Amino acid sequence: MTTKKQFPWLYFVINGIFILVAFIIFFNFIPKNWFQKKQQTFHSDRERIELKLPAKGFLAKEEVIVNSPVNGKVKRLATAGELQAKNTDIAEITSSGGGVTKVKNTEEGFITYIIDHCETTHTLANFTNKTLLLPEILSPPVKKEKVNDEQSVKKGDFLFKILKNTSIKYILYVESDPFTHIQNGKEYVFSLSKPTSIMVPGTVESMIPAEKGSFFVVLDCSYYNDTMINERYVEGGFYFGFSDGYRIPQLAMGVEENDKQDKQDKQYFLYIENDSGSIQKKYVQVSTYISATKEYVITGYTDTKEKFSENVAIYKDIKQAEKSLSKSGK
Repeated sequence: MTTKKQFPWLYFVINGIFILVAFIIFFNFIPKNWFQKKQQTFHSDRERIELKLPAKGFLAKEEVIVNSPVNGKVKRLATAGELQAKNTDIAEITSSGGGVTKVKNTEEGFITYIIDHCETTHTLANFTNKTLLLPEILSPPVKKEKVNDEQSVKKGDFLFKILKNTSIKYILYVESDPFTHIQNGKEYVFSLSKPTSIMVPGTVESMIPAEKGSFFVVLDCSYYNDTMINERYVEGGFYFGFSDGYRIPQLAMGVEENDKQDKQDKQYFLYIENDSGSIQKKYVQVSTYISATKEYVITGYTDTKEKFSENVAIYKDIKQAEKSLSKSGK
């Protein structure tokens, strides 16, 4: 004979009571603001950080457009992208009657059979004269047109283009840089991400203030490759190598300045939670600022006797920390 096994409901009831009592004790003994504090703070790990100052804009070139002198079919004689001496045969046009007209370049320079219709607008002169608006600088209205072999052209149609200079001007828009990484007349490496990935050296020719604390940089670069010949828009960043330190979001960092507004006398601080759970103001050493992520990089406290580490609980928002301090009367 078999007996029916009863459901151990009493066992679950007793365990449930124990769990409920444990929760009540936990929440009564833990401070009410404990969870809130944990959400308001963060920890920063020491890391090796690549430093770049983002920039974007357009390429200003000395370009000469050569149009077809007659109607006919085109034969390209010069290789695109190569530097050609003055009075070199660049193309020939065969008319319907069989006549051949050879067209030479009037200037020494690189040859391309592509036009983007920004040649007369996106120039260094127009930028200097403030003819171009910011949206036009950041997004050139490129409309490419290419002349191929055996293509029929009419008199006055685009035939080829000469890039007179062996250097190229990068007109770059840079957001506010509180550490002024860029200086006029100095050489820098610009790391391109668009239209291609490559590092190019250049010299800063001028720096012009823009809106909201931003500025323009005119970078003169002698590096000319096939991609740069036929492209107008560029994007990348000035490259400064690496820095060891801790990332601190901009909202977590405070800045104090003297009456003279001297950048060298700026003091940077943040708020931490000390061992007793109180909010404490700490001055820190800032090595740089990363505008792309809006983060400061710190190396430690200003007082070198104190050690900064990954275990330090930093308040995410200095305004919130100061508000908590004012409420506590400290």
